[in-house]
Amino acid sequence: MLKRNSHNNEQRAQTFVEYSMVIGVIMLTLIAMRPMLIRGGQSMVKVMTDQVGNQQAAEQDFSQGYMKKQISRGNAFSQKFKKERRGTYGYEYNESTITNTEMVTNMGVK
Repeated sequence: MLKRNSHNNEQRAQTFVEYSMVIGVIMLTLIAMRPMLIRGGQSMVKVMTDQVGNQQAAEQDFSQGYMKKQISRGNAFSQKFKKERRGTYGYEYNESTITNTEMVTNMGVK
């Protein structure tokens, strides 16, 4: 009986560790995506406030035209390389971020 109980406890502990690792990977992914989510939210707020009405010190001059559509895309890329030199190990990181914005405006043409 005691042997069976210890096996169940080990299996429960292994299941807990596996779930913890999955949750950890999901959290790290969300943390890595945070800058892109913030940028996307800020651009959406900017578009909506510009469409609502003429704002003081706005970037757009509504007497000459207005924005019809804006699309923003972001992409982040990261690589990690393990390097060995003379018996010591080190890591080399390669990261890049690409942001594309497309805007369609009506430049006062009727």
